[in-house]
Amino acid sequence: MVAVFPAPGSAFVAQEEAEEPSVQDDTEELTQEQKEEARHHFIAGGKRYKEGEYQAAIDHFELAYDITHAPELLYNIGRCYEELGNKSRAASRYEMYLQLSPDVEDSDQVRARIDSMKADDEPAIKDDDEVAVESGDEDPVVRGVPPGLCLAGDVGFEAPLTGEWERKFIPLEVAMHFPLADWLYVIGGLGFGGFVGDEPRDSGYPTGLFSISVGLLGSWPMAERFSFMARIAAVPVFLFRDSHETAIWLQFQAGIGLGIHITGSWSISLRAVGGIGPLFVPKKRNFEVWDDIPGLSATVGGRVGFIYVF
Repeated sequence: MVAVFPAPGSAFVAQEEAEEPSVQDDTEELTQEQKEEARHHFIAGGKRYKEGEYQAAIDHFELAYDITHAPELLYNIGRCYEELGNKSRAASRYEMYLQLSPDVEDSDQVRARIDSMKADDEPAIKDDDEVAVESGDEDPVVRGVPPGLCLAGDVGFEAPLTGEWERKFIPLEVAMHFPLADWLYVIGGLGFGGFVGDEPRDSGYPTGLFSISVGLLGSWPMAERFSFMARIAAVPVFLFRDSHETAIWLQFQAGIGLGIHITGSWSISLRAVGGIGPLFVPKKRNFEVWDDIPGLSATVGGRVGFIYVF
């Protein structure tokens, strides 16, 4: 099972440096994915405990325990129930902890807690024990886009809102998210796309696109695995046509959506997007004008993609 950072003399003490989870020789080795998932819930539970969100901490510790069966997690769960005032459940978890770890150094203190709660009194032992929390800059709160350098990719479908531009397009974008704060990122990305729908009326209609996006992304946690996401970006789009000069569409794009944490470092994103901006041909031959697409074009659509945090 995964070890969860016990300190001598206390079941759980906040430590400045915590070792990575390890697999004990006498148990079946966990997969790397299981180790990462257990560690993720362990860190998130410690964070929620420190923030006073004890029920959320219990949920995370129980998920970690289901994977590892580490007895120290039962102590953590007991502390959370004790903070919530549920003495019967706290005592039950402490008893399970002692059954699995009878020789732990703080067993006398834990038994004193159990006896005190069963007598419906305040715990007789008051100490400075806290749920173990791994230190460092990592924010363990589960969210759609956790803080850190992110690689994101998405694909979508967008349709025009202006003029007689009949062809819809399917964009594919790959971007990096550079964190400025826990909730704010700078975006830099490249996009590709193709056009579908009605056949073009002449060779001036676009056949493909290449885009560059630069902007900002905000991500605010809504629940344990969900985040509200908002994005604004300037997106120069190069439109390719069969027999005409390449056109440029300087699109100003905005989008809102939902980030959903899946497992470990992976999340998915769902968002609605819209863009508007001038479209022009930088070089014209023989005073040629692209009449089929207006000078100001707007689109609306949706995207679905992935996010990976390094």
